[in-house]
Amino acid sequence: AVCLAQTSSPHQKTSASFFNGPPYRVGPPVTLTSTTPEAEELIVNDPNNAANMVGVITDYSLRNINEGTSKYVVSNNGGATWTQSFVPLVGVNLVTGDGVQWLDNRDPSVAIDKLGNVFVAGVYELLANSQQGSAGTPHPPAGVYACQATLPSVALTATNCHPVFAVTSNPN
Repeated sequence: AVCLAQTSSPHQKTSASFFNGPPYRVGPPVTLTSTTPEAEELIVNDPNNAANMVGVITDYSLRNINEGTSKYVVSNNGGATWTQSFVPLVGVNLVTGDGVQWLDNRDPSVAIDKLGNVFVAGVYELLANSQQGSAGTPHPPAGVYACQATLPSVALTATNCHPVFAVTSNPN
């Protein structure tokens, strides 16, 4: 994932924004993560402090290319530097607050509210350490989970990742 960070270089041109706000400058691209391949990148700003930014991606570096893992990145200096972490894991398996271990998650989303709470959500699929059913099963176990942490140092743990909706047994 790449982010364009703000800079105060006097050599870059500025112009008034479309919304008639103060002028801003865009700096060089910054690499947010150190692993590949990845997809589905999203970045949001803290509504109270634009220097705080959180992003999420689907990362495919931990297991085979078909099983994604959400990774989140945090910047507290307007995107100049970033820290990166995976959502909670036990080994290479994803783990959630209900004690379920998953092989795959994707379709990440991220939001920050006015209280500084960060919410990272995604779709979790394919139970780890259990029978998945026969090939071609139309509805394997899956769920939508949301994890919550607080700025400025976002630290997601399994205990703060809760199901919004989950089916943890094979319905077939």
